[in-house]
Amino acid sequence: MYTLRRMAKLKKAKRKYQSLAKAYILGARALLSADGRKPAKSAIAKPAELKKEKPAARKTTKTKTTRAKAAKPRTLKARAKKLEPISERLTRAAARKLESRKTSTRLQGEAQLLAKAATDLQIGAHLLNVASRRAKTSSAQPQSQADEKPILLPASAESNFRIIYGLSARKERALDGEDIVLTDRASALDELQKRVVAALDEMSDRCVNVAWLSVDGVSAIGVTKLLQSTETVVVDIASLFGAGEQATGLIKTATDFVAQAYQAIRAVMGYRALDMAMDKMAAWLRQIERHPRETIGQLIERLLETARTKKELVALVAKSNAPMQKLGRGVKSATRLNQEHKVRMDLAWKLERGLRVVSIFSIAALPQAQVALAFGYLLIGAYAVFTTADYVDAPKLKRINRISGIRTAMSRALA
Repeated sequence: MYTLRRMAKLKKAKRKYQSLAKAYILGARALLSADGRKPAKSAIAKPAELKKEKPAARKTTKTKTTRAKAAKPRTLKARAKKLEPISERLTRAAARKLESRKTSTRLQGEAQLLAKAATDLQIGAHLLNVASRRAKTSSAQPQSQADEKPILLPASAESNFRIIYGLSARKERALDGEDIVLTDRASALDELQKRVVAALDEMSDRCVNVAWLSVDGVSAIGVTKLLQSTETVVVDIASLFGAGEQATGLIKTATDFVAQAYQAIRAVMGYRALDMAMDKMAAWLRQIERHPRETIGQLIERLLETARTKKELVALVAKSNAPMQKLGRGVKSATRLNQEHKVRMDLAWKLERGLRVVSIFSIAALPQAQVALAFGYLLIGAYAVFTTADYVDAPKLKRINRISGIRTAMSRALA
């Protein structure tokens, strides 16, 4: 009975998540592909969360046409405000997956939160861009041809939507079932060593690349100023973005979406791990500020100790007496972990790119947003380091422990 009740509860939670994800995706797609104009009727979502959407204005009299044009600035804001509560509920629903007993569900929830955060940043950037163009129009400033065009729906948005809805899980399962032909024991041992070394090297390189982009973003404001403001940002990121009389209308709505992106990343980290990560990142930033770019890789290596792990695992494989079947399982595990890590670092890269787009418009409208944006880079860098620590089973660094890393996977496969 307990198992049946639990299965029914899980199915209900899945249906609820899918409904929220569909409403969010349709709403986000409509916002990102519009420039304040109401989208076509086919683009409006039908779930309960969006059922009250008003139909497009009828083209009858001259008075109604004028009224529709006058309502144009408010339409985009109204649709964005309507999407906000759906976005908040979707974050909570995806975050609940991180508490699942199944590793696959936890990893799916993590990827969905990151993809949603990237989409929230795209929405925030789009709304800030529209607000900026309207400000130029109202002040009679000349507009370039680029200013007159809305932000086109990027291809990355659709890939994010697929992850949010859960369609990418099939691809990950296909990777897990990759056909690997091992002809004899010697070639199997050699292939396993190559896969382990390649996985550790590539994971470390990806982490360094994301960390460097984070440091580059933080350097725009300065480490000292950021660290002095970190306490405030952690407590209330939304108030820092929305502070001041300038944060009104579309600008306020845009910064609300950016703040929601931060909340999704914080949920991925876990609030307990976040406090520890912020302390560590503060110390690392002080070290990085005193050293050139080349030392970032050295610092990441001291934290993750991938060279040590690589040496120990190569020796473990060389001494293994495991049968061919277990060696093949080890090859698949190393390949799967490497691919999963790539998916997450690609999403982290999207987040950093999204922050850079947001910064183009937000700093001009809200100078105080510099600290909040720098904190965002810090948050993404912390995620990259601590997630990679999970995947490489860093010996000394305390980890999120959402997944069994490559050291554990190899020990199990060769046992």
